[in-house]
Amino acid sequence: MKKIFTFAFALVCAIAVNAQTITLSGSTKEIAPVVLTAGADATAYVYVTGASTFCALESNLFLPEGVTITKKANSDLTKDEDGENIHTCQFSNKGAEGWKILIYTSELIKFTADQGSVMKLTLAADAAFKGGDAQFKGTIFTDPKTTVADSEVISIAETTGINDVKAIDVNAPKYNFQGVQVKDAKMFIQGGKKYIK
Repeated sequence: MKKIFTFAFALVCAIAVNAQTITLSGSTKEIAPVVLTAGADATAYVYVTGASTFCALESNLFLPEGVTITKKANSDLTKDEDGENIHTCQFSNKGAEGWKILIYTSELIKFTADQGSVMKLTLAADAAFKGGDAQFKGTIFTDPKTTVADSEVISIAETTGINDVKAIDVNAPKYNFQGVQVKDAKMFIQGGKKYIK
């Protein structure tokens, strides 16, 4: 009989402002260990805790060696009363950057943490799986009520260049600052430029 390996997921990624955290759970309605059998599939739920509401989240999920995500589905929290999806749930394998998890809506429909899971994943463990830890990193929650201070004004100038470069004519007449032509002086104007020797 194949051994069953359990790996519990701690609440490993928090946003201090909203005190929201994201984890994987074996239950859709509460945080519970995820149990995987080597060579088999298991269901895991992306579960968010915290008091705040949010309308989107993005995170990188790092799974133990030998575990992959084979399917995803929207949870009840991302559907309306008629069972229609109001949020889009996506995932993609980014290799060394983990699995990118993304949940968003174009209508800014929000849901509240602690109501249950926001995404259902099917995890597959290969025959050599021996357990391990998983972790969410780089989690970003988007709250439709969140505002930030305006940035400072950023000046964007037109590109300027040096045009019509002209060499100074050393034979041009020299003038003093009173406009009288001179042959030599310590301070003079030549070709429209001031010079001091």
